[in-house]
Amino acid sequence: MTTNQLIRQIRREATANPKKAGILGLLLVVALWFWAPLVWGWVAPEAAAKAAGSGKANGDDAGSPGPDFAEVLAAAKGEKTPSQEEEANPGEPWHVLLQTREQDPLTKVASLEPYGRDPFVEKKPEAVEEPAEPKAPEPVAVTVTPESVGIALSGTIVGPRRRTAFINGHSYREGAKVERVKEGQRFVFRVAEIRPQSVVLARDGKSFEVNIPPRSGG
Repeated sequence: MTTNQLIRQIRREATANPKKAGILGLLLVVALWFWAPLVWGWVAPEAAAKAAGSGKANGDDAGSPGPDFAEVLAAAKGEKTPSQEEEANPGEPWHVLLQTREQDPLTKVASLEPYGRDPFVEKKPEAVEEPAEPKAPEPVAVTVTPESVGIALSGTIVGPRRRTAFINGHSYREGAKVERVKEGQRFVFRVAEIRPQSVVLARDGKSFEVNIPPRSGG
């Protein structure tokens, strides 16, 4: 079957069944997509080998590397390449180059003093002394007396068997407790001794003598 006959057969098949022809065409495209790189991998090495063989046959030296681009550019400008400078100074030691670099003002580290603090150094916050709180004045110990809390003795009865004191309208015997409340505080005194004209009250280890007030004459 010739090529023309094959083309006519494909046209007749496509005209008779266009859907089938479209599917076959799509499959052909997919096959080419996957098989083309593989086929090119087989063909490319052979083409490169043939090109290399033809180059050697023409007398070209393919093994020698071409000139370096940096050397070509330096030669065009009339400058020396680094390799040429090394050849010009073959005996210069490395410490001489290091000393030259240290003396160059353009390679020195810039100081940050005029521009503020170093951002890579942590700055500790300055300690701030807090003002001392004023001390509260210590309470002054005030001695509480019977008179200061309003205890008043109006009379006493002193007998061989019984002793009684009349304090603030109430009668008390020796050993009894006299209680008074002033400004919300409770004060307790103990009747230690009853005398003919006075009474001795005790509180917190201290003794206080309360006398009968003198009568005003009239």
